[in-house]
Amino acid sequence: MIFLKKSKQPQFQFYYNFFNDELEKAEDRLNKIKSPFYQKLNHVNLLVKREQFEEAEEMARGLKDNMYKWYSLAGIAIEQGDRESYRKYKEKVKNPFYQRLLELDEMVHDGKKEKVLTELENMIPDLRGMKLLSVIQYKQDLLKKE
Repeated sequence: MIFLKKSKQPQFQFYYNFFNDELEKAEDRLNKIKSPFYQKLNHVNLLVKREQFEEAEEMARGLKDNMYKWYSLAGIAIEQGDRESYRKYKEKVKNPFYQRLLELDEMVHDGKKEKVLTELENMIPDLRGMKLLSVIQYKQDLLKKE
């Protein structure tokens, strides 16, 4: 987090604000991200965090076909209770880490939150970088929803 805070790169500044729930500041950073793909992907993440799922889904559909698009759409589908779409998109996500996060999200929606929190805690020592920050943020978000 210290690295993200000190970074001059807009994408890292966005992540710092995003992970610290400074969503207005994060949104201000979006326009400064040079890559149109990452700008749009981060906007999708911001909309999901704000629980604006219809807008997030529409924007995610506009992303080029890749793992991040399918991961985003699967996550949005589970939040909307659309298990059929969730399964369809999840099949397209080939990365085991992101597949597991989707499975954990599904478990949360099935009422197995405590089991998910335990598994997230067990994942933390093996992770680094953005994956580590993402898992920690996900865990914190789950704890806030109690």
